[in-house]
Amino acid sequence: MTIGFGMSLLKCGVRALGKATEAERKKALDAHGIRSWSPSNIGLAKTCLSTWCAKYVFKLRDRTGAAMARGNAVEAIIRGYLALAPSEREGSEDELIAAALAEFDLAELNGNPEPDKWVKERKNIEKIAQQMLPKFAEYPVPNWHPPNRFGKHEKYVETQIEGAAAPIGGFTDFDWDGASVQLTGDAKTRGSALLKDKATGGWIVPYNNRLQFEVYIRALGNREFRGFYGWPSGSAFLRVERSEEVWRDVQRTVHALEQFLAISHDKEELLALLPPPDFSHAYLFSDLHFKDQVKQLFGIKD
Repeated sequence: MTIGFGMSLLKCGVRALGKATEAERKKALDAHGIRSWSPSNIGLAKTCLSTWCAKYVFKLRDRTGAAMARGNAVEAIIRGYLALAPSEREGSEDELIAAALAEFDLAELNGNPEPDKWVKERKNIEKIAQQMLPKFAEYPVPNWHPPNRFGKHEKYVETQIEGAAAPIGGFTDFDWDGASVQLTGDAKTRGSALLKDKATGGWIVPYNNRLQFEVYIRALGNREFRGFYGWPSGSAFLRVERSEEVWRDVQRTVHALEQFLAISHDKEELLALLPPPDFSHAYLFSDLHFKDQVKQLFGIKD
């Protein structure tokens, strides 16, 4: 049996092999080293289950790319800006941007070798920061949390999914009493650009971002949640409301993934059920070293 890329095919394949109990699924998660789910985790599974298996079951990792490093730099600028009292922020921008550029240059040394992209994204850091910082000028200093394993002062939040063996959660970027803000899109990550709806003039939020927002809204409870997008020529603050349809999709995806993992505690047996990824997917395989690792995993020779 081979299980295809789409989650509907995954569920069909799992159903044919039987339905594992919650206890069996918990043992399978432990065996595969998965303690919790995250929006990025399930988002990748929905895009390409085979690449998801390479990353989360076989623990292969791609290197930081230029777009991700640019997002980290912009986040560091905003975090440093918000750490100052509102009366102290004016005139701090140049120093914050200079520090972030220095960190960006260090990231390039160990990052995915794509010279043209690093040059382009380095230029975008200051442009995006200039678009976003004025929107935060009157915000109070956010709640400051102890640094997480990535060294960032973010708040980890999680929520339970009915019938799932593990919770789902993630780190919120900025947190105040009664409100949270998540940087996303071109401000922070790759492959998540905000688009305009030509018919209505409103914004179209990429679906993977909507999954992320939904998880955080559920985990945070009754508080305002906003997604903040920034790009070199503009920015947008979007207030996000909960969606039952998106939450059902989150639940279905997690349930299907847990059933898939429960097929076997042997990762090689899981791998044998999957077709090779579509290596033409530039977003997933911008890191050629990671691409080569995945090809080797699936026994593909150039």
